[in-house]
Amino acid sequence: DPSLPAAALCYVADPRAAPGSVLPSPYTRRVRIMVLRSGAAPGPWWGEDRDLQADFQRAFGEEHGPGMPPIAAVALAVDTDQAGGEVNGFFGDLVWSRAPG
Repeated sequence: DPSLPAAALCYVADPRAAPGSVLPSPYTRRVRIMVLRSGAAPGPWWGEDRDLQADFQRAFGEEHGPGMPPIAAVALAVDTDQAGGEVNGFFGDLVWSRAPG
């Protein structure tokens, strides 16, 4: 189906994996998981500034080639399914900008 996204990149905080790790999804080859933070809970708030094209290339570049497909959707979630814990999550404003240059 051409309306399906070419790929999905999930950013996570995972105390069991090293920051910067790119892991395959256990459910589909079309998803890669990029670990942004590890260790203990980071506290009440944290911010992230990501270069989506660089991250996409790191996760899918060999398979996809240069560039990245258009962004079809953004989803935010908090989940502890595999860890069996509980968590509350709150999201602030998302700011999109083009890289300078």
